[in-house]
Amino acid sequence: TVYARDLSYQVTHAFKTPITGIKGATSLIKDGFQSMSDVDRTHFLQIVEQDTQKLERLVERLLELAKADYLDVNKEELINPAVSLNAINNQYRYRTLSITIPQGDLTINMSEEVFENIIIDVIDNAYQHGGENTKVEIELSIPQTDPNFARILVSDNGNGISPGNSVKIFQHFFSTGKGIENSGLGLSIVRALLRKHGGSIVLLPSATGAHFQIDIPLAS
Repeated sequence: TVYARDLSYQVTHAFKTPITGIKGATSLIKDGFQSMSDVDRTHFLQIVEQDTQKLERLVERLLELAKADYLDVNKEELINPAVSLNAINNQYRYRTLSITIPQGDLTINMSEEVFENIIIDVIDNAYQHGGENTKVEIELSIPQTDPNFARILVSDNGNGISPGNSVKIFQHFFSTGKGIENSGLGLSIVRALLRKHGGSIVLLPSATGAHFQIDIPLAS
């Protein structure tokens, strides 16, 4: 299929950079091990270690994406997103995270694990791109325009997303962040999980920071 072909090309491209780094560093170590200084030897070994960790992270995230694409939704799994958001808030209590939750009970057909993966991936995306001082706000509501959905707005006060990048953020392996944790698959996994549950995620226009709107159908 076109999806499989495009994903195969993207995987090849994503793996090429760390593999090239590992091959180059090991070749330099092999050819100059005896004459190389301890500082240089340590430097090249660090390159091998970092690129290996990058490959491991890519493999982990690819497995998560495959799991999301072929997930079977259990219709009997029901959770209250407000309760789950409070649990997530406790995990992030050491960071600047605030959550607004409406009165009353809401129920969605989704497992606790999947819901946490979705929300935490979006939160982590904000921190990875904006740093530890980034402020993240989450608001749970039922939109008046479509009362059959639970709507979760996740916004931050970071640098935001440029118009050019805004059309790419859900593409596999696209990321403006740096470091081992930035595989560029986080938002792709989030979108795949939501689609399996009849939900969606979109990037909203915003004057500052990045604002995401997540809609999940309420359980009937």
